[in-house]
Amino acid sequence: YQRRVRGIRIDCAMSEPWQIVDVAPQGGISLLDWCPNRDLLAYCTPEGSVHIHRIVYTDASRTWKRLCSWTPKRGARVTALRWRPDSKALGMGCSDGWVRILDVESEAQLFEQQLLEGEVSAISWSQADTSSCPPRKYVERARRLLHPLKPLLKPSNLDKAQRSLQIETPDIDGDTPLYLLLAGGVDGKIVICIHGRFSLGLLDMHDVTPDLSQMSLQIVDTHLSKDLKHLAVSYRSADALGVIELDTSAIRTSHAEISHVVSHLLHCQSVLSYVDNTAKQIDSQWQSAMSDVQEKMQPLAQMIRDGGANTSPREELLSMLSCGVVSAPLNQFICQKLQVAGIAALEKKFDQVCGVVLTLVTSHLNVATDHIVFRIGELTGFARWTDRFGDVGLREEALESLHQSCSALRLRTEQALHMLCKVRSNYKAFFKWLNLCCHNLSEGLDGLDGAMSNTSELLLVADFLHHDLNDDRVHTVLHSSVDGIDTLFQQLQCQFDALKEIPGASICSKFRLMAVHELLQDRGSKLGCRLRPSVRDTDLSHVCGLVSETKPNSTPDSALWLITVSYTHLTLPTKRIV
Repeated sequence: YQRRVRGIRIDCAMSEPWQIVDVAPQGGISLLDWCPNRDLLAYCTPEGSVHIHRIVYTDASRTWKRLCSWTPKRGARVTALRWRPDSKALGMGCSDGWVRILDVESEAQLFEQQLLEGEVSAISWSQADTSSCPPRKYVERARRLLHPLKPLLKPSNLDKAQRSLQIETPDIDGDTPLYLLLAGGVDGKIVICIHGRFSLGLLDMHDVTPDLSQMSLQIVDTHLSKDLKHLAVSYRSADALGVIELDTSAIRTSHAEISHVVSHLLHCQSVLSYVDNTAKQIDSQWQSAMSDVQEKMQPLAQMIRDGGANTSPREELLSMLSCGVVSAPLNQFICQKLQVAGIAALEKKFDQVCGVVLTLVTSHLNVATDHIVFRIGELTGFARWTDRFGDVGLREEALESLHQSCSALRLRTEQALHMLCKVRSNYKAFFKWLNLCCHNLSEGLDGLDGAMSNTSELLLVADFLHHDLNDDRVHTVLHSSVDGIDTLFQQLQCQFDALKEIPGASICSKFRLMAVHELLQDRGSKLGCRLRPSVRDTDLSHVCGLVSETKPNSTPDSALWLITVSYTHLTLPTKRIV
């Protein structure tokens, strides 16, 4: 690229620069990355914003169209860019140590996590090719033993804001390719993540060999071969540029276990999102029903005060229930404000919403929590199977704590179901009793003793007046700060986020150093190295690198060298190609 923003792509058919935008952004371009298999280009400006352009072909020319722009949060700068191999997502490393993954199609941020303490200086992806690995199949028992998750309901009475809470069923049956993301930092550390979300291990290059232990290293680029056997790391020290070769066969050996564990974690993450959206829809539906009831009952307190009485609505209704005594304000409220038709309409709407909430709890929330409990239990069993899953780095104590939180959430959802059924019965009995009282008062009957002859229903009305008229027991079950569903879910989410930080120390300790190659030494030059797999290589054992050497301003000479790492020998940059 040049100072005036130009993306340059050299091939056999075209060697002229393509101008991306008419006006160069302030400061030019700091980072640039071509999409591996689509006509997309991502570049970053020094202030931190990322822009993605697409080539638009016409009959006589090629033009650029901006697809989307993105700016990181918290004022951080983007310091590393790399496309995922499927070209659907872009990995970005930032100056605050966070790695963020952007979905290009939806322009939404898929994931963010702080992987390093310092600045992220390099990001790379590797799509694992395990076709030649020894087959190890694990039975997916969840699909056999658990009920499938259903799409969330779409009731017609949801407004636009509530409809935005709906999500479809998580795709828990799809087979996701295994993508490994490597994030290197200015402190010489590399974090290996599965799908950019689940940490597999932390590798400190200072610990690889004693020769590097006292050096100040910065990771320039990394490349993990598709067969997961070899890792090439280009580093920059105070006065040199080098490449480190590592044997990572331990990842290949444990690829089946890693894939199975990550599959469970991905399912749990999807189901947790499903639970969150289900709980939001339950809360939205219930709050809508309770607001309607409170709106209808609210005028009673004011009418009692206007009548000169010091009693509460509960006391007035209890007096009418136990003694058949009806005050003038209560009579006016029931016969004129509510009326028989109004009570029937309120009862019908409330019962309809209760039915929707019950369906959400029984067919969605409870089933989803069953999925989480089962899969966390499976992961706990894997953590105890140290001979097979020991290298993955699962922590048994963290999984056991997470399993207890899952079980507590499942128990609370069952309690919420029982509470909801009880409250629904109380409201149904209260509306029936109130309707009969309104009919008798409208007919001018003196006593209300025969308004409801069923003793069990009268007990439900009394229970409603004592516990449900002024209090919302369902809301307490949902939002209690001690053991509410929201509180337990937040605790579960935090523990799951901590679980994703798998230490993986054992698998990184099995990496074997193959070679350390020092390429260039010059204190006055700015050195860089970009690693890419060889396009003509078929056995996944070669990687090519472009080594750049930029002289100071006083010496406007620069060079571009080509190297080839075969993991058995290194072709040193003896030929200048630019």
